[in-house]
Amino acid sequence: MLNENYKKKILWYIFIFYKALIYINFFVLKFFNIKFTHNKSMGFGDGALYFFINYRKIKNKKIKTLNFSNITLKSSKFYFGNDNSISILPKIPKRIYYQVMSNFLKNPNPFPYSIIFDYGPKQIVNCKNLKYSFRRLVNCKILKNHNNKLKQNYICIHIKHYNNNRNEISGASLRQVSNFDKIEILISYLLKKKIAIVILNSEEDRKAYKKFKNIKTKIDKDNLIYFVKDIFPSFSFESQCALAIDSIGYVGTDGGPSLLYTLLRKKTYVFDTFKRSKHLTIHKNYKAKFNFYVDYKFITYNGRKFTLSDKLINFMINRNIEDFEIEDINYSELENRMENIFFNKTSNHTRYKK
Repeated sequence: MLNENYKKKILWYIFIFYKALIYINFFVLKFFNIKFTHNKSMGFGDGALYFFINYRKIKNKKIKTLNFSNITLKSSKFYFGNDNSISILPKIPKRIYYQVMSNFLKNPNPFPYSIIFDYGPKQIVNCKNLKYSFRRLVNCKILKNHNNKLKQNYICIHIKHYNNNRNEISGASLRQVSNFDKIEILISYLLKKKIAIVILNSEEDRKAYKKFKNIKTKIDKDNLIYFVKDIFPSFSFESQCALAIDSIGYVGTDGGPSLLYTLLRKKTYVFDTFKRSKHLTIHKNYKAKFNFYVDYKFITYNGRKFTLSDKLINFMINRNIEDFEIEDINYSELENRMENIFFNKTSNHTRYKK
């Protein structure tokens, strides 16, 4: 086993390597006078939304979209076609993509030659055509090739899971499900209702994927649990949209996979996340305009209970405070919410809110 210092050293060299490659790509594009744009936030969801909100600007200016990995390249090709969607050479592997780009973004001026359009909470909230135009655009583009193998009713699930420590406050762990047992109970609950389940996690989501595999082996006697690769082996952006359109909706953790379901006006239930200041207006907008529901984690400190937020997390980190307890949504609350959202039954959901 590699020790932590050795791992950090290897990662540092990987960062340096890809940083150099990215700038070489920038210089080549600049040399050939190729104008390009991309989103500063490099995730799948933000990439897809950035392309949509700035769709007309990108088309009218006749510029290319630059992609650093396949994570955004698929949605770029969907919007603008193969010829207008370019990527760096070589593309960054998905497994290390977020680490590499997070490190790259620390540079004072990471994108000296890029055309960056406005994108953020203000643009998302003020986008007047977000509710209707996105679905119309998707329907037009996938209508001819819409072929979904699933015939029964199904719900799509994606779960972040990195460890069992519910008090872990670093990185994406703040949006993870630490106790996977409740996910197994949730799946059993859906199977009893004869609802099929499509797992959106891939093999790259190593721990969560393995747990889902074990659950399928253990309880899926009627073969109602599917992995998305079983239905769409290539899983293009078009396929993702088709899967979302035909589904009952999405349930799971906060992240890029949930965005398509929200924008396509499917029921979207996100849980075990935290309040981020820049996303509060977006969530309010989604709640008002779409079928979007969210339940945040809670944190107890000094005998007081609060909704978990980025401000509280920064407070704890800056003061080296460790004597706190984070509370995920428990299973009974989760089932109540599922009944209310997806099966139209009254919920007695009364979580403490501060």
